[in-house]
Amino acid sequence: MRRWFDEFYEAMDEVRLEPHEFHEVRGWLVVPFSIVARGRATGLEVEQRADQAWRLRDGRAIHLELFADLEEALAAIEEAG
Repeated sequence: MRRWFDEFYEAMDEVRLEPHEFHEVRGWLVVPFSIVARGRATGLEVEQRADQAWRLRDGRAIHLELFADLEEALAAIEEAG
């Protein structure tokens, strides 16, 4: 995993996460976001959308899960109880 991230950041000139909104759901913070990156060699910008679900305890993040879309994240939270 570390090698994948190292190679990804070597290939990219700029990488940024752009949150779209924030949802508090049953002790979780769900954040639909985009990861936007520009290729170092090509200059092309690419964007991938996903959703983060942060488990919170006493105002601190204790767990993170990634999902393909908001519905999947919300369903996983419901299933976790």
